[in-house]
Amino acid sequence: MLSNLIPAQITKQNAALDPLAAFGQSRMTGGLPDFNALKDFSTGTVAQNSAPARGSLIRSLATSGRSMADPASQGLLSDFNATRSRAYDQNMMDLITKNEAAKQAGASNLAAVGAARNPFPALSLYGQAAYS
Repeated sequence: MLSNLIPAQITKQNAALDPLAAFGQSRMTGGLPDFNALKDFSTGTVAQNSAPARGSLIRSLATSGRSMADPASQGLLSDFNATRSRAYDQNMMDLITKNEAAKQAGASNLAAVGAARNPFPALSLYGQAAYS
């Protein structure tokens, strides 16, 4: 099929598909581009979202006259840190799932590019299935 096309048309088609193939390759091998930044416990999204709340809790304890050595203050901070850890764990599970989905989408993208560049092998699979 494609061998009947004018070579210039094939070159144009391949040039149009090259960026899509590069994007698919990038996602398939690397996953989400900001995965490492998001999963970082100390500076990632959970840390950035919980830092203001932790600061507010500490300020509230200080303005109420409670010492950080007070068992009640330590209990509140311990509860806060436990909640933060659970949020990080849930966030990590979501990130792993999304990263895998991005890799799968990249692989599907590459398969589609391959089929667009040379549809005969992809279409012949359907023909063989119909006759077997």
